[in-house]
Parts: sequence; structure tokens; C-alpha cells
Amino acid sequence: MKRIYINVFIYSLAIGVLLLYLMGDDVKKVYIYPTPDTYTDIIIKDKLEQCYQYKPIATSCPHNTNDVLKIPIYN
Repeated sequence: MKRIYINVFIYSLAIGVLLLYLMGDDVKKVYIYPTPDTYTDIIIKDKLEQCYQYKPIATSCPHNTNDVLKIPIYN
């Protein structure tokens, strides 16, 4: 205890906590696309705090390829 200065320790701890608070979290968006195997595991909450879930419906593909929409995957 002779070599540990309480004042220096408290000041160093306070500066470290302040720096961590100011730097903030490293927030990263993760995009999840439901698949037929995982649609029951995913519950989505929108900006209005409403929760919903996708349910797949089997459909046949249209004969005209212009009627098919392509949704890009964002990185």
C-alpha cells in the first residue's frame, strides 16, 4: 500500500471512464433476411414499436420476367 497513491488511482480511473463514455459504442447495423427455415425465429420491431413476423406463402413465378422484382442486399 506504500506504493499505491489513492489520488492518482482515482484520477486515472475517472479519466479512463470519461474517455470510454465520450468515445461511445461501436454501433453496427445488421440486416437479417428471413428464410423459409428461420422465419419463425425472427420478430421485427418497427419505428413505432410494433412487432410483427413474416409468414411465407407459396406462390408460382410469373411467366413475364419483368414482373419479378429484385431486392438488393445491402452491406
